[in-house]
Amino acid sequence: MDADRRRDAASQAPEVLHPAQRPLPSRRGVRRSGPPPRRGAAVPEPRPEVGRPSRRTIGPQVAALRERLRRLRPQRPPGTPPPSTRARLRTVLRWALIAQTVPLVLVLLFTLVNPPYTMFRLWNFGPTVAQWTDAEHVSRNFLVVVMGQEDQQFPERMLAVDYGMQWARVQAYLDGTDDPSGSTITQQTSKNLFLWAGRYPPLEPLRKALEIPPAETMEIVMSKRRILEIYVNVAQFAPRVYGVCAASWYYFGKSSRSLSVDESAQLVGLLPSPLHVERAPGGGMRFLGDANGNGVADPGERGWISAKGYWHARERAPRWYAQMGGLAATEGIGIAGDASDLPAADDPCREPPAALADLD
Repeated sequence: MDADRRRDAASQAPEVLHPAQRPLPSRRGVRRSGPPPRRGAAVPEPRPEVGRPSRRTIGPQVAALRERLRRLRPQRPPGTPPPSTRARLRTVLRWALIAQTVPLVLVLLFTLVNPPYTMFRLWNFGPTVAQWTDAEHVSRNFLVVVMGQEDQQFPERMLAVDYGMQWARVQAYLDGTDDPSGSTITQQTSKNLFLWAGRYPPLEPLRKALEIPPAETMEIVMSKRRILEIYVNVAQFAPRVYGVCAASWYYFGKSSRSLSVDESAQLVGLLPSPLHVERAPGGGMRFLGDANGNGVADPGERGWISAKGYWHARERAPRWYAQMGGLAATEGIGIAGDASDLPAADDPCREPPAALADLD
């Protein structure tokens, strides 16, 4: 009898679950604080936590993305051993060869066709302004000052790279010291066309190595006139302004055919650091971070490096012009006469690029 009662009591007792088997309590309708709700009043729904998306929402999306990436990878048949180290090395070399072949083919194409866009502009991740103009319609003052600051040996240089100086630059980078020299005009043209902007210090050695093969190809297949023409049309002069034509209209409100020596120096001085400068309200340059309002960025302010190059070029431009031999420097690379000798109606830069209005 007592045994039967004990069995009945055990069957009616609630089942004790292990903590891992217990269901999680629902948070719906749980009252955290405050008085109890009035009879007939609706129980408010709990607020979702802001900034923490539900796992149920993200989980399937992540799984679908992983599955899509898995399908993109080449699948090995079952039982096939993984590729050897030699096979992987061959694959890497094959892709490296392709990566170098494409710029070399484009160099051959750009001897005849103007580059429609550049990788340098693509790295800007935003709208940019540029207007192509032929070298004959660019002020000779500007062309001479560009060569004077960037590469005075450009007219006589046989190779794109001075390898002795290049090794010194590598040593300076490894030692953490200042760069003893800059890139040649041909190297800079190669970088602007096919590579990224030099704003990622850990990748600088790789970028400088990748720019050499296309640069040397340019020196072989292009004339000096063509290399300089491409350079002045793809160089950056403001955060979103590329090419001497757009820069001349942006800063001075006129065509690049009539730039003076001093105006040319102002533009050329921006080439090393064009990111912290903008057009001043009345024309000319205004450097960012002018805290004291003196119109010139002082040491420690954001536009200091840009302003330093600006004043450096304005001070030394007359000496560069004389060292290069004036107009003889452009005549030596096949650009004779002066831009003002040509009809203004033929100037591709006779009107400002329409996209400049969007920068105001």
